[in-house]
Parts: sequence; C-alpha cells; structure tokens
Amino acid sequence: MNEGGLDELKTKLRQELRRFFNKKPLPLNVDRDDVDRTLLNALVHDVKKQRRLPGAPQERTAIHVGWLGGKSPAQWMKEAEENWPVASAQDHDVPASPMAHSCWSILGTLSLMVGSSEVPRLHAALGPVRMVTQRHTQRLIKWLLKENWVHKQQNHTPFSDAQLFKLREERLGFARLTLAMWPLRAQLASWRRANGDAPWNQALDDVFSVEEGRVMSTTLQKAVRDVHQRLQILTSGHEGCPLPTSAAELAVWWSMEPPNHSAS
Repeated sequence: MNEGGLDELKTKLRQELRRFFNKKPLPLNVDRDDVDRTLLNALVHDVKKQRRLPGAPQERTAIHVGWLGGKSPAQWMKEAEENWPVASAQDHDVPASPMAHSCWSILGTLSLMVGSSEVPRLHAALGPVRMVTQRHTQRLIKWLLKENWVHKQQNHTPFSDAQLFKLREERLGFARLTLAMWPLRAQLASWRRANGDAPWNQALDDVFSVEEGRVMSTTLQKAVRDVHQRLQILTSGHEGCPLPTSAAELAVWWSMEPPNHSAS
C-alpha cells in the first residue's frame, strides 16, 4: 500500500471510530431514563449529605433544594444562552449552543459532584445515557474554565498534578435544570432552532401544543412522566413548591417565577 492509500485508510478508520463512539443506540431491554435516574439518585445521595457552614447563604435550606435560586427555568435558559460566547466556542471546537448533548451532560453532572472534580472522575460519573468521550470532556472543561463557567480548585493531594475544577455557583441553576429537563432536551433544542428570537417562557407551551381534538404524542407523554420522576429526585428547585405532575403544570413551573419566599 502506498503512502496516499495509507493516509486514506487512517482517515476512514478515524471517521468510523468517531461514528461508533458517537452512536447512542437505544437499549433493547431497559428504559434509558430509568438507568440515568438510578445514577442521579446515587449522586443526589452524596449532595444531601453536604452541610453549609454556619452563616453561609441559604443556611436553612438543604443544599439540594432551592437550586433554581428564585428564578424560573425559562429565565435560566435565557441567562445560559446570553452567557454562551458562540464565537469563542466555535474557535475552540466546542458546541456553539448550551443546548448540545455534551453541554447538558457535563454541566448537569458537575452540578451534582460533591467537592472538586477532575476529568476522569467527572467522565466516570456520566453513565451510559449522558456519556461523552473523555477527550471531548477534557476539551469542553478547558473551554468552560476559560469562559468562567467552572473555576479551578487547588489540588492538595501530594504528588498529584491533576487539574481540579468546580462548577461556579452562579451556573448551578441552569446546570441542575439540564438534568431535570433531559428527556425534553431534543424537543427544546428543535424549538429554539425553529424559534430563534422567541422568549424561553413560551417554549413548553409550544412543544406541548396539539391541534384541537388530538392528544399529545406518546413520546412527549413519556418525557413529561420522566421529567416528573427526575424532579422527584432533584426537587422542584423551589423550597416548598410542589412538583408539576402534568404537561400543563410543567409548562407553568417552567415559565413562572416562584413566590418570593421560595428563594429564601
């Protein structure tokens, strides 16, 4: 084989390997969301054990409750979009939108990581549903550090040069929200592509909209049930706020700000 043929073979092999690793085939005998919720439960169990230091903000609220910080989910989506530098993302070969699978996966998982993390630990916590290659994880974390979505942490482990990082507190609401809304990520991303200038608070009303006399698709019905079960794990994000149990209630929770006391 000549040199040109070898280069072509290497290129094809890289393409096939990339295609293979990016494939996310549906499992035959298990519900994907059920698998992911099991892993989220384990992460939340660790978060629930955390305690804020005396005098720290939100002292009376468990650290896993009130994660929406008094804002509506729609407000968090707007804020994330406005603070996602598209040109920089394109220059660094990372997603140009915070709606991408890898962004939701990595930011969402980081929102439930206790203490500082490093790429291997973060990657191991993704699980099969939120899986992203370790190489892409490394690249995205490097960019998130540059753009101040995460910040560096000092490594106190002797003889270790691993880079430690942690999600910034001001990004927690959006990051945790991605885990809650994971079953509807594709629909929300499609809605945004089709409605580039529309306000986020109307997103779920549009996604759930059906013609008179018709019912919502079984896919959307299942997604709503899955979101509800995720919120049972993560909480509603507002202290004292009940969980939405239907598509209509989910749309209200999505678009409306909570009562003032919920952010306390």
